[in-house]
Amino acid sequence: MTEKIFTWVKTHNQLVKYLQTKEHEQLELIDLLKSVGIQPFNDKTSPESNYVELDEIDPFTFFCYIYKYGSQKRLAFLQEIARKLNFEIPSDEKGLPSAQAQKVWLFPYKFARNNMEIPRLWDFFKKALNDKITDVDFDDILKIDNIGRTKLTEALFYINPVKYLPINGPTKPFIEEVLRIKPSFNSYSEYISLLNQIRTKTNVPFYELSYQAYEWNNSNMNMESSNWTEEEIKAAVYSYMEMFEKFKKSDPFVKQDYYRKLALNFNRSEKSFGYRMQNISHVLKIMGKNWLEGLAPAQNVGTHTTKIIEKFILEFENSIKANNKVIHNPFNLVSFQNALIESGLIFQEKLLIRFISSLITKPFVILSGLSGSGKTKLAQAFAQWICRDDSQYCIVPVGADWTNREPLLGYPNALKPDEYIKPDNGALDVIIQANEHPELPYFLILDEMNLSHVERYFADFLSVMESKGEISLFAEGSVNNGVPAKLALPSNLFIIGTVNIDETTYMFSPKVLDRANAIEFRVTKKEIENFFASKKDVDMNKLKTQGASMAQSFLKMAGRREFDEQDLTATHNTLVNFFEQLKKTGAEFGYRSASEIMRLINQLTIVDAGLGANEKIDISIMQKLLPKLHGSRRKLCPVLITLGGFCVDKTKIENIEKDVFVKDDFDFTTDGVIYPISLEKINRMYKGAIENGFTSYAEA
Repeated sequence: MTEKIFTWVKTHNQLVKYLQTKEHEQLELIDLLKSVGIQPFNDKTSPESNYVELDEIDPFTFFCYIYKYGSQKRLAFLQEIARKLNFEIPSDEKGLPSAQAQKVWLFPYKFARNNMEIPRLWDFFKKALNDKITDVDFDDILKIDNIGRTKLTEALFYINPVKYLPINGPTKPFIEEVLRIKPSFNSYSEYISLLNQIRTKTNVPFYELSYQAYEWNNSNMNMESSNWTEEEIKAAVYSYMEMFEKFKKSDPFVKQDYYRKLALNFNRSEKSFGYRMQNISHVLKIMGKNWLEGLAPAQNVGTHTTKIIEKFILEFENSIKANNKVIHNPFNLVSFQNALIESGLIFQEKLLIRFISSLITKPFVILSGLSGSGKTKLAQAFAQWICRDDSQYCIVPVGADWTNREPLLGYPNALKPDEYIKPDNGALDVIIQANEHPELPYFLILDEMNLSHVERYFADFLSVMESKGEISLFAEGSVNNGVPAKLALPSNLFIIGTVNIDETTYMFSPKVLDRANAIEFRVTKKEIENFFASKKDVDMNKLKTQGASMAQSFLKMAGRREFDEQDLTATHNTLVNFFEQLKKTGAEFGYRSASEIMRLINQLTIVDAGLGANEKIDISIMQKLLPKLHGSRRKLCPVLITLGGFCVDKTKIENIEKDVFVKDDFDFTTDGVIYPISLEKINRMYKGAIENGFTSYAEA
């Protein structure tokens, strides 16, 4: 694809942000559509009455009005709207489904709107943007006249073409015939499950997949009457053979992901049959095979294409296994999420996004929270999923008696000077192997990390994390039993600490928190209900090696140092505001934290391009700034009030104490909350300070 394709995605993102502020200014939205030439807006107050002007509209219908027209006209309308709002001007509208001209609205005429249809649609819009839709919400919207499952998925796609895919006329046969997935669903959770299945079959973004489905359908319609014989296909293949001479020396194992994409792309509509044959000859040329021989005459090109690619993939994967080669695939978070579900473990999608992004930002992550909330299970699950074997990770229970580094790094044998005693827990072995195999990820999981003073047994680790130096284990040449005299912490070693907060544990110092991303685990009422409702036993063995083909891609993400430019002005302003307030408590951050926050924001973008700027800032505040907060009521309450004010739109929430802190049932996803995760945490810390006279991030 060229750079000028799917330019509408950015424009849609800007329009969605604009629509978020217009729930109470719906006439302005209608006037905007009218101003570019979109018509009509005829409402009815009774079945027999004359038409009246429409005076209310929902955000989904706003998009439907634009896309009820043909491609050229709707692009012109979208461009003009973008100009009026000073947004990015799109140059295409490829992949956008058309709205049925006879049923543009997602609501009935005025005389039939007797159940808050438009407010319900606005509420559904906000829940979609905040990932709060439930099966009940989905069913409720489907009860509105004019809405079916197809139309609703198209509407969701308009507002978030990264997260959602329309399940409509073009995509259904494509999903079923090309991806081999049955495109059926009856609820929102089943819809999301379907999307997750689709993601496991292709890395193509949903907006591009929508376009591919449209093109594939056109192609099949254009060519279904063509009956190509085996000899005709052979002739076409061989006529294009010489065009791909340069691929003769290509390494087929490195290009495995590209071949898998061919399985999807073969059936896309192209300019001619010859273009398809170029792709086929590409595969045949590289592998030195002629799988056309022996195939029965095809009914059409699609049948031959499918047989060829299926045979190719089977042969290729067999050769991989025969040669003990590792297949390298791009890292796919959805694959990990699906593997977790299959194993009986369920974590919120945003928590997984934060966890993976934190690991590739800096390989030291602290998971804190309620005992039994899944901290260790998540760390273990990811290690098992992405590692080739158990030697790449170890779980080390931290003891309350750890007063030095010996439980992790061992010690020289005083009775046998030439011998070094390694700890039985395997920690040192994992670090040594990580140094010897930089192409593989290794994980050191410290369970209940704060059961002892972290600074006592972990000081050497904290030091070399920043200096990139080495930990000296013994004098050079004095030991000869396979243990190196000096030990580096390589970039492929990831340290994950789990933390329970109770009276038996110790607090982390700023030195520790400054070097880590801290992720808090909390269990919601809904999650407990889902747990009791689930009848699936946890089987961790189902995770083993499932993501091993993505290990190199994961390490490459972790080693990334250059990112696409973003406008981070708002982020910088927010961080400066927080710096000023944190300084009042002695918890201000330095250059290291500032740099790591910006890196975290960039990595969040890589892991989930659909995250908004405010969502990324929110996660950064929660993981890098708030963890160092602790102190008395007198010291912290004024600061918490100010910080809480930074998390909301003050035109909608004027008094943070009265409107948020004193309410037990405040909805942190309500309109006006900019940083919901951080505000909810600040709220708990504030209440803890009021009730106990003291509060901290760890105890709140």
